[in-house]
Formats: sequence, structure tokens, C-alpha cells
Amino acid sequence: YNVNIDKEDTIEVKGVYTISCITRYYYAKMLKHNTGKQFIIDQQKYKLIDVFDDKVIIEKLGESFKNDEKLDFEIYNVSLDEKTEYSGKGLLQLSKKNWERHMEATYFLPKKIYHAFRKNNTLSEREHDKLKEKVKKSKKKSVIYACMKLAAPVEKMIIYKPHIGAKKSITINISN
Repeated sequence: YNVNIDKEDTIEVKGVYTISCITRYYYAKMLKHNTGKQFIIDQQKYKLIDVFDDKVIIEKLGESFKNDEKLDFEIYNVSLDEKTEYSGKGLLQLSKKNWERHMEATYFLPKKIYHAFRKNNTLSEREHDKLKEKVKKSKKKSVIYACMKLAAPVEKMIIYKPHIGAKKSITINISN
């Protein structure tokens, strides 16, 4: 906003508003047993690596995830008939349109470390640190997985991203 007040008590206000509209969603429906399956969200290919308990492991194909990357998609954990969503607030009926983000946490993990954990869930902190150092020192670039912790165990999920297809800026001038 720009506000100008001159000596004659004339007030002038100018503001620019930008309005964006979601025109569609890119999405993929995946089941727990679809591990190894590839899917596409907004022209980016991904691969479902693993689903266990309340965790979903995804690999970005073409270029790996980066450790500080912000995911540009969401995951809804739904019942097999898609009528119930499992979230941190309990069960929500999808017909209420009261969806809330319920990816509790997202972290990024090198492929080698992930597979070591899956092979041996009792990996000590010392073994973990050694493996982490080995991955860091390796000259070979490591594939990074995105690991999402959801609010409840997963059977079926909808991975989606909204598409902003319409955007309009409006300038408003107000003066007396």
C-alpha cells in the first residue's frame, strides 16, 4: 500500500491485490502394497519406495530431493473406500470438506542409510553415525528419499498438488 497525505488533507491510497485460483489438482492414488510403482505429479515423476506403519518413503526420479527441499505435494491418508480420512484429530468424514494437512513430519534420508535402517531396525547411534559419515565422504552422489510421517498407519493415500491456473492483479486507487 502507498499512502500519501498532502498539506490540504487530501488522502490518497493505492493498493495492489493479487488473486489466485486453483483450477485443478494433480494427484495419484496409491495403496500400501504399490511399493515400487511410479507416479507423476505435475510432470515430475516419483517412485513409491516403501509404506510401513505411518511412514511413506518416496523417491524423486530424474533429480534427487535436496535435504532442505520443501515438498510441493500433500498426502491424505484415507480408508480403502476413501470415505474416511485419518488425521491427527481422529477420523474425519471426507464429505465435510474439513481436510487438514496431516503430514506430521517430513525428513530427508540418503538411500543407503534408509536401507540400512530397514534391514536392521536396531542400528545403534554409533553405527548410524559411521554410515552417515561414509555416505558424506563417498564421491558418488547419494539418492535422497523423502520420508513422511503421517498421523495414522497407511493403507491408501492420495498424493496431490493444487494447480494455480488463474491469477489476476487488481490495482485500487482511493482518494478524497
